[in-house]
Amino acid sequence: MQDDFDKKMSFFVKMIDTDGNGLLSFEEVKNISLISLKRNITLNSNDSIDIKNTIEDLSIHFAENLFKLIGLSTKEEIPLERL
Repeated sequence: MQDDFDKKMSFFVKMIDTDGNGLLSFEEVKNISLISLKRNITLNSNDSIDIKNTIEDLSIHFAENLFKLIGLSTKEEIPLERL
């Protein structure tokens, strides 16, 4: 069971690790959060800029909190084993 979980986590990291270093940077975590939010929140062309900024702010907030929970600064990168 743990082996299966480890494989899934490794696959997840590989998918969002855009520079291929095996670590997750703040930008990589923020970007996957932003993609997920945009996919799940339908924006119309007449939506205000405030909604778009809110989505960006939420992705930053999520990434900051993940780094904080793990005990790393946003200037560091998250290794797979810390997830």
